[in-house]
Amino acid sequence: MNIVIIGASFAGVTAALKAKELYPEATVTLLEKKANIGLLPNHLNLFLKGQTAQLEETVLASPQELQNNGIRLLLERTAVKLHAAAQRLTYLEGNLKKQLKFDKLILAVGSSQYSNRIKGSEQSEVLRYKNNEDPKALLQRIIAAERITIIGGGQIGIETADALIQYGKKLQLIDSMDHILFKYMDQDFAKIIEKAMKKQGITLALGKTVNEISQKETADTTVVQAITQQQSFESDAVILSVNVRPDVKLAEGQIELNGDGTIKVNAYMQTSDPHIFAVGDCVGVPFRPTEDRYYLPMVNNAVHTATVAAFNLTAERLPFKGSLRAIGSQVFGYFIASCGLTEEEARLYDLNVAAIRLTSTDRSWEKADTESEVMGKLIFDKENHQVVGGQFLSKNNILSLADQLAMAIQAHQKLEDLAVQDAVYYAPYTQLTPLLSKLALAALTDKLNNKDREK
Repeated sequence: MNIVIIGASFAGVTAALKAKELYPEATVTLLEKKANIGLLPNHLNLFLKGQTAQLEETVLASPQELQNNGIRLLLERTAVKLHAAAQRLTYLEGNLKKQLKFDKLILAVGSSQYSNRIKGSEQSEVLRYKNNEDPKALLQRIIAAERITIIGGGQIGIETADALIQYGKKLQLIDSMDHILFKYMDQDFAKIIEKAMKKQGITLALGKTVNEISQKETADTTVVQAITQQQSFESDAVILSVNVRPDVKLAEGQIELNGDGTIKVNAYMQTSDPHIFAVGDCVGVPFRPTEDRYYLPMVNNAVHTATVAAFNLTAERLPFKGSLRAIGSQVFGYFIASCGLTEEEARLYDLNVAAIRLTSTDRSWEKADTESEVMGKLIFDKENHQVVGGQFLSKNNILSLADQLAMAIQAHQKLEDLAVQDAVYYAPYTQLTPLLSKLALAALTDKLNNKDREK
């Protein structure tokens, strides 16, 4: 069997490794247009924060590791034409066109970072975290700039600001929403991070939409302007951290696409052509709390969809049941984690939800002699008490709480389940009552007290 994978992102690398493991006799070819493979989306931020010694370390697997696993690696080759019916593709090696036959094809073509709504966003002076053609050159341009404007207050934008502030940069961040991290956190949590950002001198321009990016020549230098309806923000460099879009040009006219431009796949990541699969940032996935299909370009979804596709190349074995949009990060002195629906989002969907929030001071999140204040929030259905989302924030590492919550949401657990959830207790290293149980108990107590007041 001849398995070809286009794109050596996290999805492509994962698919190649798993396919070779599952079908050791198959020829697995990984085709990538760039010289770099499997770079983390936040690879520059990790390097700037000193969390990795070299940019080359921020990869899922090195070319040598892939080759050692028996994978044929074709770097700096660009796929230009898919001939689905003939099970063949055309790619460029330099200026030379070559053909590649396949029995099974996995499209891991990823996404591009551009905006149809921002005039001038395509110009080379605009820096993009997705542009890793030459990450070292991009890094040099960022470090050389004294004033930087970041467009986008999502996870990547906030992590970028956190990485750059320690270099003494004068930063301003623009986002069209009224608070940062809008997809992942409600305003009551986001404002804590916003306060920490302002304390470090970052200008936040929230509720403002950038319509155009232009350049203005001065006597000494070139100024880049990010222009909104209200005002113009000037700086030495602009970093675009807005949403990405799927790269599906190769698939157009060959397999079915969805209305949002993603490749149409079934639960087994199979496209309208039974020999072709699609994974990662070029597909939409079911969002489990609402059961709607969303475009959620995240590393964990890339890895999951790639693994599922590899399992199903010869038969339907493993369905992908969807994403909970679980995220975690460390920014401006706080660990943040989120999973499922936010309270604001649930109300936009007209869901009948309630939320409970509490701050708990517990010992032993990381060490027996450490006290940690933890903010937690659960969002749940008012009628049946099923948990649909949650958020956590602390100066200590509480990222594992999002994993625990993800398991609860996947299992359709209710407040009553979480309230008495069994957990290990070993003093002084664990809590007598875990935070998720405290939140559930608090919600049930509130409901009981409200009923008593109504009598």
